[in-house]
Amino acid sequence: MSVTRAVTNNLSRSLVALGKGIELYKASESIFEFESIVKNGVSANLCDALIGLSGFSKSRSFNISICRAGAEVDTQELPTTFKFLPEHVPTLEIASSFYKGNYIINEYEAFGLVSKMTHLPQDDFGEITVRSSVRGTEKNVFIQLSMEHYWQAVHAHENGDLVSCKGVLHVTAKSAKLLDSHDFKVIGKSV
Repeated sequence: MSVTRAVTNNLSRSLVALGKGIELYKASESIFEFESIVKNGVSANLCDALIGLSGFSKSRSFNISICRAGAEVDTQELPTTFKFLPEHVPTLEIASSFYKGNYIINEYEAFGLVSKMTHLPQDDFGEITVRSSVRGTEKNVFIQLSMEHYWQAVHAHENGDLVSCKGVLHVTAKSAKLLDSHDFKVIGKSV
């Protein structure tokens, strides 16, 4: 197989996978649908390139047609035409952000030891940091708490007790912050 054919086949495979990822995301609304299609060459760069083809106002439909070069016989029978509509753009933007490490997990529960506490005298809240597993990776999760819960977290830190708190987790490449935090509780000693 020629290099040209390999490149066009890889592009076709990536666009097929991206189309499936878009459909799976629409059905489940889970950003993690995009995780499984990375192995097919889908990336932030591909998503950003497609977003760019939708125009400045991101409202243009466009087709991508892959023309096979040379007389080589292609035994893979991959599609050669792909259609993208303006309504695909927001999903492409979500996928691109996910691949760049910037995403949101709804209904996340931070669970771990309090590693840092911050409270300024003029504030009616405090912030804690909990070392928690986010999709298999340990991250420092910042959580803003009411003063009642903040002081419970301070005592949990002093006693080496685990805490948990639920909310919407906003993850970036460098940080994780629990938004709309609720259901804070001290769990007790780690085993």
